[in-house]
Amino acid sequence: MASKTTEVEPLRLDFQSVQQVVVTDNDGDRWVTTVREAACACRTALEEKEWREEFEAFLSHIHEWAKKHAETVAAAFVGVSSEGLTGVIITKGKDYLLDFDDEVTALDIALAKQHPNVRADVLQSPESEAASRVPYISLDRAVQIYGNQS
Repeated sequence: MASKTTEVEPLRLDFQSVQQVVVTDNDGDRWVTTVREAACACRTALEEKEWREEFEAFLSHIHEWAKKHAETVAAAFVGVSSEGLTGVIITKGKDYLLDFDDEVTALDIALAKQHPNVRADVLQSPESEAASRVPYISLDRAVQIYGNQS
């Protein structure tokens, strides 16, 4: 006698549906929501995952760029500023390096093209005293992606 395998049809969520569904997590917690809200939550989770992957690639891009410019770059940070995300390239020495501006600008443009969903401004700042080493962003909330500075 041939055994019959049962294929499970995928659950289809329609963004227009207001029918209620029960969602249960691994801990047994349950929520009652509409199909529309569940579909929106799925979309949001997917968008968040995609953004997180792009953000990680963005950070990696800056790290690799800084390694290639190790003779000039002491550290690199990304943090939240009044403008949104800001990348700060810390250059070696106490003076601002005017001749390095084109390199930093090229990085800024490349990041905008290759990581359009992670918009950030990138600028340079010379090494100085620890309290003012990284202007524009809070070190407490910044991510250091290159260098040994603290």
